[in-house]
Amino acid sequence: MAGQLAEQPPDNGDVRLDARPLCSTEQGSWPSVILPTRGLFVPRTRCGGVYATQQRRAGPQRPSRRHAHHTHCSRIDAMTPTLSPADDADSQAITTAEMVVLEVAAPSRNDAVAALAATLVETSRVLDLDGFLSDVRSYEHQLATALPGGVGVAHARSSHVVLPSIAVGVLAFGNSLDFGARDGDAHVVLLLATPATSYSEHLTMLAALARSLAKDSFRESLRRSHDPEVIAELINSTVDFSAV
Repeated sequence: MAGQLAEQPPDNGDVRLDARPLCSTEQGSWPSVILPTRGLFVPRTRCGGVYATQQRRAGPQRPSRRHAHHTHCSRIDAMTPTLSPADDADSQAITTAEMVVLEVAAPSRNDAVAALAATLVETSRVLDLDGFLSDVRSYEHQLATALPGGVGVAHARSSHVVLPSIAVGVLAFGNSLDFGARDGDAHVVLLLATPATSYSEHLTMLAALARSLAKDSFRESLRRSHDPEVIAELINSTVDFSAV
């Protein structure tokens, strides 16, 4: 047998066994235990040794240290949230369905941008709403982004941004906002947000977005879609952010 079992003389019909595993433990050697002569059970330990366990008495038993440890770990594992592949993909996407707002009825350009920025805060892409909106207004004075085709773009590179993100707002039917484009007001609003350290990445994303928005089919797809999932997929799959 893999372990060492030292049999001692019977005492009142029982057999006394000294059982020691092949591996060392905190307690050193295993204590002697009393077992009935019938139904002797010698289970195997994880490390390959063997030991004999004492027959349990009736009534509640104090859990072993090992059992308590595994019970504690099981409770921790049950409380720890697991990240599904879909959640992990969303955390890396430029746009998610939660960052798309339909039927926007904002009375002004700033109100529309604020509504989109709020989705970035809710999805933990932006840490401070007011601070980020202040950066957006500063960038608009430095680099205006009035695009033709009924699309308005606001943007900022900010220390309040955690991940590069684009929020999308589709205005309600009959509503439009002036973003300074020569051909008319905007019916779709996009908000580009990048971290403060994304110097070249910010301009790269802005240029990639402008190239895609120059296509009539892309603008029409954004305007006519009534599904946030579809709009998010349009941004992620159509706009080339490979250099980011």
